[in-house]
Amino acid sequence: MPNISDLLTTNTANIATNATAVAAAGGAYELIQKQTISSAVSAVTFTTTTAPQEQLILILNGVRLNAEGFVCVFFKDSSGNLLTSDGNGDGYYEQGTQYNTSAGNGDVAEDNFSRTQLNGGVYSSHLYDFHSQVNIFGWGTTQPYFYANTLSTNNNDPRVQHFKLGARFRDRSGGTVVPAQIELRTQVASTLTAGDVYLYKLV
Repeated sequence: MPNISDLLTTNTANIATNATAVAAAGGAYELIQKQTISSAVSAVTFTTTTAPQEQLILILNGVRLNAEGFVCVFFKDSSGNLLTSDGNGDGYYEQGTQYNTSAGNGDVAEDNFSRTQLNGGVYSSHLYDFHSQVNIFGWGTTQPYFYANTLSTNNNDPRVQHFKLGARFRDRSGGTVVPAQIELRTQVASTLTAGDVYLYKLV
């Protein structure tokens, strides 16, 4: 009769081999860059964003601000120019947001926006960490889509906030600009002061 210890060792080796084969065949996420915020900055930019499968994940972990304000996602072109409005002056971004807290819930929609907002701005407390995961699809095309889940804390009481965002980048003027860089930027006179930001690509 085979030794149980030997069988477990063999099975473990087979599992590891299969996992390596699956990763090599695609389907795993690979870290592109991690940026640690250790002093006050108004923006964090990722300039290397190549995604062979057109999918990226942006993760904000334990991010803090010095004051209440929005944390926004912007795209830039390959030259580093901020993409806010198209040739007709319309905002590049469409977004719909649902927010849920123990104090209430609601939704917001905008189809002509110069940015996308991850948190509640002045309604989210800067005294607590906030965390967010942003999944991006169609990266490297003229119309990338993305959705985000963000956890933060109410400004007027220590209750958790949950924001769900669905958004799309679109040039209504008929242009063919392709976003090439990603930037987190604060609004309403606040700065990022702490936390880690990760960018992953699907390989």
